[in-house]
Amino acid sequence: MRFQKLFYWLSFAVLAVWLMSAGGCAQIGFPTGGIRDSIPPILLSSTPASGSTGFSSRKVTLLFNEYVEVKDIQKNLMISPAMSVNPVVSSKLKTVTIQFKDSLRKNTTYTIQLGDAIRDINEGNALGNFNYIFSTGDEIDSLIVSGKVILAETGEYDSTLMVFLFSNQADSAIEKSKPEFITRLNGSGEFVFKNLPSGAFRLYALKDGDGSRNYNNPSEFFAFYDSMVYPSVNPTELLLFAYQKEKLAATPLEQNKSATTKLTLYPDLPSGYQSLIDSLKFSFSRPIARFNPDSIQLLDSVGKKVDFKDQFDASRKTLKLAIDWKPGVNYKLIINKGAFSDSSGNELSRNDTIAFSTRANSFYGRMALRFPGYQKEKNQVLQLLDKGQVRFSFILSSSNLKRDLIPPGEYSMRILLDQNGNGIWDPGDFSKKRQPERCLQITEKLIIRSDWDNERDISF
Repeated sequence: MRFQKLFYWLSFAVLAVWLMSAGGCAQIGFPTGGIRDSIPPILLSSTPASGSTGFSSRKVTLLFNEYVEVKDIQKNLMISPAMSVNPVVSSKLKTVTIQFKDSLRKNTTYTIQLGDAIRDINEGNALGNFNYIFSTGDEIDSLIVSGKVILAETGEYDSTLMVFLFSNQADSAIEKSKPEFITRLNGSGEFVFKNLPSGAFRLYALKDGDGSRNYNNPSEFFAFYDSMVYPSVNPTELLLFAYQKEKLAATPLEQNKSATTKLTLYPDLPSGYQSLIDSLKFSFSRPIARFNPDSIQLLDSVGKKVDFKDQFDASRKTLKLAIDWKPGVNYKLIINKGAFSDSSGNELSRNDTIAFSTRANSFYGRMALRFPGYQKEKNQVLQLLDKGQVRFSFILSSSNLKRDLIPPGEYSMRILLDQNGNGIWDPGDFSKKRQPERCLQITEKLIIRSDWDNERDISF
């Protein structure tokens, strides 16, 4: 027994010395969770097989290599041609079942798009853009319509739009009927309809906010193709330009309870400076019912009265004073408390004097741009955007543009093809068959620095 204990302790000591000499301090740890599974489910078989002809089954069974579930089926499911009653899609263990509740048309090719609905249970990996195709006739239709949808005002893409094909050629179809064929856009704004029959179709794109698949709201993004579309084996890419006929009004900011009874004025003077190229702007806590311009005075640094033109916005909560500013000058705006009142007769609580200065010329940058792609007949307008909003618009009368007094910053750029020459982007009108005006994106940014010249070529 003593010999066994001695052998045990000697063995332990030898092992300890070996561990220390081999790697310093030995650490005891637990196994990690391993690499996260990022592989989507793999389809092993479908019954009947996808691509079947003479299809007469009331049920399709999809078998996968792992346990799956069906998520957001109402958002993902699309069937072309459309059915009056959508099939029921369910999952159990490793299978997904599609059960038809509507009768199928004779000699028709169907495409069932399940989008990202099929996912594995453990990690939620989506199968992605899964389609099941079959024909109730003797062959699978093989014609194609493809193209791209571009947002006309920005030149960008929106993959949430859907694209519709109607065999009903009446203009009212997009408003009252359901499309026969539906597909999605990819991230580059591209779409493709496959397995189409021959015939003539109307082509539309829509951001379908209410799920009706009808164009029933002028604030929805909408696009229409001018002429009939004919599916073919080697189709030409079709371009659609989406627009909002009416834009949603901005949601007004909620005022606190004290602001509902008290009239307050807020000057827009960032860092106490006034821009040389903008009007002096004020906002109010309540809509203004009465304004007496004689109750306010603008004085320059030597006390000379400065003229202005006043303009309220539609809400009567924003006032702009248009003034011929002088650079680097100190101003005082004297406001009598009775200058403004709301519909309840509330006035400002006191007389006020607002002191501020205008920016110096050196604060601004200068640009000299050349446009090799300039075309006079297209009424091109350069738009400079700050945080997605158009800050400046310059009508191009030649291939060269020079401007001073550009505030420093980084601007996005685009070119407006101004068909009616009014200097602003105009939406389309489906009822008048008028397409929207187009804007061309310029991928490079324009960086303006204070008291600096920016001279460059702009390609679009």
